[in-house]
Amino acid sequence: MAGLPNSSKALQQWQHLFEEKRESRTEQARQHLQQMLRLGLPTRKHEDWKYTPLEGLTHSQFIQQCVTISAAQRDALALQIDAVRLVFVDGRFMPELSDSTQNSGFDVSVRDERQTLAAPVQPEVFLHLTESLAQCVTYIQVRRNQRPTRPLLLMHITQGVDGDELNTAHYRHHLALAEGAEATVIEHYVSLTAAKHFTGARLTMNVADNAQLRHIKLAFENASSYHFAHNDLLLATDASAFSHSFLLGAAVLRHHSSSQLNGENATLRLNSLAMPVKNEVCDTRTWLEHNKGYCNSRQLHKTIVSDKGRAVFNGLINVGATRH
Repeated sequence: MAGLPNSSKALQQWQHLFEEKRESRTEQARQHLQQMLRLGLPTRKHEDWKYTPLEGLTHSQFIQQCVTISAAQRDALALQIDAVRLVFVDGRFMPELSDSTQNSGFDVSVRDERQTLAAPVQPEVFLHLTESLAQCVTYIQVRRNQRPTRPLLLMHITQGVDGDELNTAHYRHHLALAEGAEATVIEHYVSLTAAKHFTGARLTMNVADNAQLRHIKLAFENASSYHFAHNDLLLATDASAFSHSFLLGAAVLRHHSSSQLNGENATLRLNSLAMPVKNEVCDTRTWLEHNKGYCNSRQLHKTIVSDKGRAVFNGLINVGATRH
């Protein structure tokens, strides 16, 4: 990738944020940092980044800080649905604000171990940034033939700051559905205030044989924020996944979905709705690999653009020569 020099201000600041907690960083996180520095930041000359303005983001003074919020503040931002809710604030898991997962059908652990995480399907610079700066990984498992009755709701609350500083929060989750399992997982992103912030997010999802996943993403952050996310979705034999992303808000919002159909008779539905207003930019990107025969995929991506908002979509489907 042809990018800005690796000594650019933003890259230096991100490296500094990494080194501030270097004692607790894993080797895998360090490798992602090196990949980010090697790639550098893209410019408008790069086709994949031609319509995604980065100037406002990269000229910021990046900081990492975590605020303490009350249950009342959480409830004011929460979705009114019956779900098992896990709450994350400024990149950190908040057990005191979260529901118990006992007997929910979801096995959840939050830890900074990354050796078992698979390589990215389609890596890019902001994916590496989130992998390097996320302080821990939320591991979510649904056991064989289990079918939780309630969805799992991952609620992400990020605070903004005034002035030239930009609070930076990164969220990393991994979901594994075992053979025959069925579950619904909802990602919900909101801002604590109207001040600007930068959110990096990554959810990887493995759907085993005969398992079924329903995934919903709700990106509802404020109009001053920046949101860069990259989800991976891997399906095995006879597995199915239905993913719906609703992308509202943020000055610049860029969401990647990279998927692999790795078993025969896998079924994927991938849908999105982007609604930029005023001067907002919403960039949606999909990458899909049909790696086995007799798979089925459908995608529907819609945009509703108001004022001077801009919506961008780019998708690629790679089907092997012998696949159907």
